[in-house]
Amino acid sequence: MANEIKWDALEHSQSTLKGKHVILVAYKSAGMGQNKVVGVVPLYDLRDANLDGSVSLPERFYGSELYNPSGLISLMNGSNAAACVADAARQKNDLELFNQAKTAFLQVAFKVCQKALVEMMVQNSLAPGVKLSLAKTGLAEYGKVSSVANFLVVKAMEKAVVGSICR
Repeated sequence: MANEIKWDALEHSQSTLKGKHVILVAYKSAGMGQNKVVGVVPLYDLRDANLDGSVSLPERFYGSELYNPSGLISLMNGSNAAACVADAARQKNDLELFNQAKTAFLQVAFKVCQKALVEMMVQNSLAPGVKLSLAKTGLAEYGKVSSVANFLVVKAMEKAVVGSICR
């Protein structure tokens, strides 16, 4: 029996540059005009979110660990990878993989929204009480020490709340 897996190099459907955003796809026929994608490899840098052919300074900065408010990096990386997989699945008529890629992206977006909501809740409702409690301990007299202590306590509370509800 011959190898059923076929390989195809696809242009990303959102790219306007010929040959810059190629996706290598391994697939096999599922019958009735449908295919089953078994592998997707982007042959371009996934940080190129706007598909302009280069990774700009903001894309490079936002795609690094230097900047990560409320899980922005996981959202960007998840959305870029899901977009690549979804595009390959759509072009190869694999509806199941297309739906899985959309679901994966929505799960990442949901977790980012959960974390942002918890951080906002802690900052607006619990942080003032933490400041007051720390001031009562006498840390307010030490200036920078009290602000660092407040920051550490609030971040620990955020992590505890996010860890308990965002799984």
